[in-house]
Amino acid sequence: MLRIGVCDDEQDTLRNNCEIVQDFLRKRGINGDIAACSSGQELLWEAEQHGDFQIILLDIEMDGFNGVETAKKLRERDYYTVLIFISAHDQYCKALMNVKPFAFLDKPVDQKQLFQVLDRVMEQEIAQSENFCFTSGKVRYQVDIKSILYFESSLRKILLAGKGKSYWFYGRMDEVEARISASGHKFLRIHKSYLVNVRYIESYHYTSITMQNGKQLNISKARLDSIREYYRNQLL
Repeated sequence: MLRIGVCDDEQDTLRNNCEIVQDFLRKRGINGDIAACSSGQELLWEAEQHGDFQIILLDIEMDGFNGVETAKKLRERDYYTVLIFISAHDQYCKALMNVKPFAFLDKPVDQKQLFQVLDRVMEQEIAQSENFCFTSGKVRYQVDIKSILYFESSLRKILLAGKGKSYWFYGRMDEVEARISASGHKFLRIHKSYLVNVRYIESYHYTSITMQNGKQLNISKARLDSIREYYRNQLL
C-alpha cells in the first residue's frame, strides 16, 4: 500500500489537498493510505510512529516547524521519500535543494498539475521498484532493493543485509554494484568489501559509517575523499 503524507496548517487547504490526492488514487486504481497532518511536528511523529512515507505533500510556510525544517528532519531518516513542496512564494527553492525536492507547486494547488506530478512520481516508483535476484542454497530469491541495508563481500561470497533478513550468496561485488547502479537506487561503495544503501546510514564518522542496524563499516583509505565529497555535497 502506498503511504502518502499531506501537511498544511490551514485546515481548508489540508482537506482540499487530501481530497485531490484521494481522487488521484481512486482514478488510477492505486491502493493508498493518506495521513493528514496540520504541522511539521505531527508529520514527523507520523513517520516515526507508523513508518516512512513514499510521498509527502508539504506546505512550506507553517507555524512551528516550517516546511524547510521539516524536510531536513525527514531526510535525516529517509532518502527515498518523494517530497512535493507547496508554496505561494518561490524564495524557498534554493534553501530546499539539498533535501532533493521532486517538485514545487503553487498554492492553492491545481488538481491537473498535481495529477501530472503524481503520475510522474508513480512512473519513477515503478522504475525503481526492481527486486535484486540471486540464488542461495539452490533457492532463487527476490529482495526489494529498497529494503537492502548493505552488501558485504568475503572471499567469493556476498552477504545481503536486509531490513528483516540477511542472505549469503556467491558473487562478485563489482557485479553487484553494477546491477544496483543500473536500478537507479543510491548506494555508496565505501570499501572494496562494502556497498551501502544511503537510506540506512545512521551516522558518518569520517573513517567509518554506522548503519541503522548498528553495524559499523570501515571506509577504505582509497575512498575517503569521495565519501567526504559526497557528504559535503549533501550539506550544500
